[in-house]
Amino acid sequence: MEQYWHTVSSAGTFQFKIRPVFGIDSLNLQIFEPKQAWSANIKKNVLEEQSKKHQTEVSSYLNNVKNYLKHHSDDVELKFVEGHFTVHVLLKNKMKLLYFEATMLKTDFGTSLFEVTDNFYENNTKHLKELMELKNQNSKLKENNERLKIKLEEFVERKNKDEQELLSKFLMLLNEKKRQIQHLNDLLLAFKKGRPVTNPVKPTKIGKKSGKNKPVPQTPISESESEDSNNTDYETDSDSSSNEDQPVIVESKKKLEIEPKPSTSKTKFCFDDDSPPLPSLTKRLRISSDSSLNTTPENTKCEKSKGEIVESESAKAISTTIENTKTSKEEIVESKSAKAPSSDFMEESPTVDFNTQELLDNM
Repeated sequence: MEQYWHTVSSAGTFQFKIRPVFGIDSLNLQIFEPKQAWSANIKKNVLEEQSKKHQTEVSSYLNNVKNYLKHHSDDVELKFVEGHFTVHVLLKNKMKLLYFEATMLKTDFGTSLFEVTDNFYENNTKHLKELMELKNQNSKLKENNERLKIKLEEFVERKNKDEQELLSKFLMLLNEKKRQIQHLNDLLLAFKKGRPVTNPVKPTKIGKKSGKNKPVPQTPISESESEDSNNTDYETDSDSSSNEDQPVIVESKKKLEIEPKPSTSKTKFCFDDDSPPLPSLTKRLRISSDSSLNTTPENTKCEKSKGEIVESESAKAISTTIENTKTSKEEIVESKSAKAPSSDFMEESPTVDFNTQELLDNM
């Protein structure tokens, strides 16, 4: 609901006061003269009839009437004559158009005036309360605004500090990267030009065993050692298997001489070489002439049979040993001849011929 208090005057003289109260689709109008009061309640149907004359809707028509009564301008003329109120609008061709009219009823001046003053007072108190509430809200909003401003300034300062810190860190990293790139470029240029590097990269040393990479000192090889090495190189599987059965000492072999020496012992029948010593044979028993005379024929027969048995056994043993020595000598000579590529380094072993009977006689 909207209400106004408007004074209407013409040529500087007071004519009347008007108080329109606008509803949604109605209008309550009061006019006060110096000694009289008039009122009219204009309903929606009346407004519809008048809006049809001007070919407009009720809402737009009511808004136009409100503007004419609220703002008294030169192109609008308000008249009240003997209870009849009219609103004329001046057109461009200087003609007057009747836009609104209403028939007023006369009322008591005092009661109408008191009603208006009471209404003004109620509206005034109501508006004052609203004004106080608005002032309180305004003060609270101002306080909140100040707090928000302070918080905003703090956040802005913190943001600026964080940005500066991040920027400084970024610049430090960028400068460090630039320095590293420049250093690498300098090293690359120095490497291309062949100049010495300020900080050369030292290769890491890998731990190795000392015995693997040490050079072996070469000692001069004597003729005997070279010959022994040649002999070992040309050994066959059969020679190695036969040599496994015989005890061999490396130091004694090195000390042996190559040239064969004749045997001085009675039990040795060959030259000194690698062959093992032969076993000693039992001596033959000789019977004296004195003992043969005293013996009986039976004893002589027994002694003869015993002597024959001993002789036969000793002859068999000697023959087997001689055969073994011959075979071993032949194998050794063959192996040495096969191993030695030339006759300059090896001499042929002399062959020994002897008889079994002579061997027995010497014993």
